[in-house]
Amino acid sequence: MTELNSNIHTVFETINTLFKNNYLSLNFGEKTHCNHFKTRNSQAIDKKIGYNNKLIPSVLSTKFLELTIGSTLSWRRHRDHLTTKKSTACYVIRSIKPLISHETLLLFYNSLFHTVRSYGIIFWGNSCHSIQIFSDAQESN
Repeated sequence: MTELNSNIHTVFETINTLFKNNYLSLNFGEKTHCNHFKTRNSQAIDKKIGYNNKLIPSVLSTKFLELTIGSTLSWRRHRDHLTTKKSTACYVIRSIKPLISHETLLLFYNSLFHTVRSYGIIFWGNSCHSIQIFSDAQESN
């Protein structure tokens, strides 16, 4: 464990030196996270990664290019995010259905949900959790 923390610190120092030499900086704000990928049964590793007394927070999931990646790579959190988006899209479409044409409803569906659902599908589409997103019965509500 000590060797792992030492290696992480060394790599982080090297990265920050490279950034500094190229007039770049690492953003320690809301978008920089440490996500330790592990199996469901493995123990969490207590690691502290930082630079100049600024720590990078450890998280159980993070968003990367609009894909929500959990620490166990189960895609459950991404599915939960998409389920919320799907519910919102269904509510909006149900609310405006009597007021607009079928073609306009399709435009709303595509802009509110379909593009979000389709993005990154090559990565998460075969997940056992994806059935809730692709279920036609839920979409027709």
